Amino acid sequence: MAQLNAVEMTMLRDSLEASGFFASPPVGKILDSHSFYWAVSACEGNRFHFNAWSHPSPEFANIRFIEVLQRFDGTGVALPEVRELTPEEREFRPRPAVAQNDNREGYLRFFAEIRPDGLRAAAQP
Repeated sequence: MAQLNAVEMTMLRDSLEASGFFASPPVGKILDSHSFYWAVSACEGNRFHFNAWSHPSPEFANIRFIEVLQRFDGTGVALPEVRELTPEEREFRPRPAVAQNDNREGYLRFFAEIRPDGLRAAAQP
C-alpha cells in the first residue's frame, strides 16, 4: 500500500479523469476473467464513482492511469502483458467448477456485469 501526498494524489486524479473515470460506465458490458480489464471505484467529493475498461476497446487503449499506478506501486509485481486472446481462451464452455480449474490451483473462471454503481456476478458471457 502506498500513501500518496497531495501532488501525487492530484496526478492520480488527473490520470483517472483523462481515462474517462468520471464518465458513465459501460452498463451491461460483461467482464470475463479470461480477458484483460480494469475496474476502478473511488469516493470523490462525497460521491461514489465507478468505471471499467475492457480490452480490446478504444476506452481501454485510452487509459492513462496505469503508468501513474505503477509509479507508486511498491510491490514489485509486474502487470500481466495485455494481448489478444486465442480462440480457445475466448470460448465459453460451461463445465462444473472443478473442471474449470484447468490444472491451475485455485483458479476459477468468472464473469461480472458492469452496473451503474459497480459489478454484479454474471452467469455467462
